[in-house]
Amino acid sequence: MLARNCSPITERHRARRILFAQSLLSIISAAIVLPFGVLVARDMLCGGSVAVLGSAVLAYFTSGEYRAARPDAIVRHFYLGQLARFSVIVGAFAIIMLVVSDINPVALLAAFFIVQVLPLVVVNLYDRRAFADQRK
Repeated sequence: MLARNCSPITERHRARRILFAQSLLSIISAAIVLPFGVLVARDMLCGGSVAVLGSAVLAYFTSGEYRAARPDAIVRHFYLGQLARFSVIVGAFAIIMLVVSDINPVALLAAFFIVQVLPLVVVNLYDRRAFADQRK
């Protein structure tokens, strides 16, 4: 989530925007599939929530202020964040699969993918345009 030449405040703001967009898309995607049944909407909401939770964990690790004098310490911090994110996502999917007996895996994984990817693309495109406009 870290962008080049950005201050920690900007990165925290960007992380919040991504998390907000992911949360909103998770709710919207569940509402869109509601005509197909409450269970499908529930599974979409569960998949989207897993994506938001994973992004929140990564944002916690990567959007803080760095005091490392060496770049390898920053990279190590980022890898720890990715490892924590992966662990949380796998754990959340495992809990959902164990607790919910009538889960629709297609809806669950589709929502995870949509909520994980789409807001990142939109926010990054918006930030790129805003940066280009500032340079003019």
